[in-house]
Amino acid sequence: MPTKPPLMLSARIYLLRFVVPLCIASLLLLFSGPFVWAYRQAPIRPQHWFALGVLAILIFCRTLNLDPVYGLFDLPLLLLEVAGIGYYIPFIIKSMPTVEGLTLTQRDLTSSPIWHYGQRPPVKNCLVIYCALAIFLLLEALLRMGSLILYLSQHHVLLQHRALTSEDSLKPYQIMFGRSTSITFLNGTTMPNMSTKYYMTSTQMKFAVSGRNFLLRVVLLSSLACMGLLPSVWQHLNPPDFVWFSMLVFIILHHLVSCLNLEFEYGFADLPALFFEITTYMTELGSINPWSYTSVTLYTILAWVIFISLLLEVLIWVGCVALYITQHVWSSTTPNFLGQEVSKPYNVLFGHAVWRKHFSGETNTLLLSRGLFATILILTLLSSLVINVFLGPIQETRITPTKDFRSLELPWLLVGDTLAWNVILATPTYIIEDVSSIANVIPLWSGVDLQSNSPCLHNPLATYLLPNRPFIQIDTFHCYSQLISVPDMGLPLFMSSLPNLLITVNFTSMGHPVGTISNAFKNSVQIMIGLTNDTQTVVDRTVSTTILPGVNLVGVVTWDLRQLLKSPRLSAFASLFDSYETILLSRMLSVYPDPLAPEIPLIQQSPNISTFRVFMSYDFSETRMLQDYRSRSVLQGFAQVGGLWTFLTGVFAAIFGSTILQIVFGSISGFLLFFPIFSETLFRNQTNFIPWTSPLYAAEENTEGLPQ
Repeated sequence: MPTKPPLMLSARIYLLRFVVPLCIASLLLLFSGPFVWAYRQAPIRPQHWFALGVLAILIFCRTLNLDPVYGLFDLPLLLLEVAGIGYYIPFIIKSMPTVEGLTLTQRDLTSSPIWHYGQRPPVKNCLVIYCALAIFLLLEALLRMGSLILYLSQHHVLLQHRALTSEDSLKPYQIMFGRSTSITFLNGTTMPNMSTKYYMTSTQMKFAVSGRNFLLRVVLLSSLACMGLLPSVWQHLNPPDFVWFSMLVFIILHHLVSCLNLEFEYGFADLPALFFEITTYMTELGSINPWSYTSVTLYTILAWVIFISLLLEVLIWVGCVALYITQHVWSSTTPNFLGQEVSKPYNVLFGHAVWRKHFSGETNTLLLSRGLFATILILTLLSSLVINVFLGPIQETRITPTKDFRSLELPWLLVGDTLAWNVILATPTYIIEDVSSIANVIPLWSGVDLQSNSPCLHNPLATYLLPNRPFIQIDTFHCYSQLISVPDMGLPLFMSSLPNLLITVNFTSMGHPVGTISNAFKNSVQIMIGLTNDTQTVVDRTVSTTILPGVNLVGVVTWDLRQLLKSPRLSAFASLFDSYETILLSRMLSVYPDPLAPEIPLIQQSPNISTFRVFMSYDFSETRMLQDYRSRSVLQGFAQVGGLWTFLTGVFAAIFGSTILQIVFGSISGFLLFFPIFSETLFRNQTNFIPWTSPLYAAEENTEGLPQ
């Protein structure tokens, strides 16, 4: 015991010797290295003053005051400093200056290979020093926390009650992490005077302790799973995610300490750490990208699970403290509501029921085998639960599977409806104010003079930029349909209402450089033919045809049916919520050089002008319909987990002669899930029931042996 304070004193002195030179080096690099020219040519940003203030606080607060009571003020300051350094590291990467002294954006970084991160020695050195500084500050915070717990466990300055046990009987790990490694509630016993002594009912305490016990395991398992996924997601991480990696180590260490310390007093040290972890999480949690790898999606889900579990831990602690303080403000009773029995530390983390003897004659080898096998089965069920109930449905909310249906009948949607052309032009790079001056769409009706046709109208209200590709402009031309008298050839009604189209594009008026062989994407226009007035649906669901300058083409179009889910996220819960919207989509069958271009004056021929003649072809083959569906849903995932649970329970029962539920929870009853919480009420009702049934049992014994 006497060797502990000198060891902590030496450790803190060495940490101070590391932190102070790193702070000075950070200041020198900050104002004489990578940002010096940015300060000369650009106004100083508030983040720079923030960095200056944080580093100044770091230097001036690095005193040799090692009094454990000083840790009450030093520990929150250390946590604030770690958060400040973690906030400033991403800002350094985003503020990498160029030669001109301006801030590089992400686009500049990709287009300027000269100034890659590896070729900026000042910035690289600054980042290395800041990361090292954050690590040493984190170690200093952990040391302060340990010394504070050690001091409180010996002197109880704030708690004002006697020590739990004498100092000479404590183990070293008990001095650091606390004596109590379990509670009597885990063993199923209660304290009789709990309500009067601690102003909390046994049900409330069981709920709080059992809930926190469960959350500790969830956080540890999820954190370790995140650590295991890091090698596969390392190349997909952003700079803030590396700060989150250091926080992950802190969370694991903190919750390992929490598994060994469940006293009520530990909340004074646990709550600040939980608040620090949650506030750091707030900026690092990401959203799920449907095109991400499975490992990246699972990594994000685990991060959210950890964050929600930390929030629930805080709520449990705040509820316990608030309940205790509001009902016990002026009382001086002992705040420790733990029992006197001390169990093994692994019981807190892995449970105790599965390792206990349930049948007479069980050997330790059988107990160990049964416990390991049950742990493997439970982990398998949890993995199946995560994959089938969470991961699969979340991935299919944006990446939707489809089913292909075929029919020889004409769908009712096309039997008596009239349709209209909706021609959409996608113009890359160049923003055009008046599209009607450089492109026009002329309907070609059968039996009507071509020169008298009125062109299709451009809809300026439907013009927009693609959200995910802001350098592409979308413009729409709407062609009105009309019924014309044609000989009855057995064609559907919509075939008589759709004229042929002649689309003309002038690349010179658009500002496209004609005659260049490089970068054909910028020197082209993409055309989409739609059969619905919803421009967004046509752009999202129709394959475009690319037109280059100086070509005269003719295209053959057919139609397909498409069924879209109206509520994709609601359908992810169960197929019971599936509802569909049926739309028509065009499909380009073939594109040829226009053979009539030299003969018809309306079709212009020029190196700067392109034409595209389109007509609808009636497809005599079977009708094809593509339908969205859900191959994975939450309800289906629970069904799969239930089937796996039945199979694994059968295997477990065949090997060990009992089910997993009976081993973990004891005898199975209708109140299985509620029995640990409401056992006191059930016991009271059973006690009241026994006097009423005693005469019946006595009467039955007296009539034993009498003739029936």
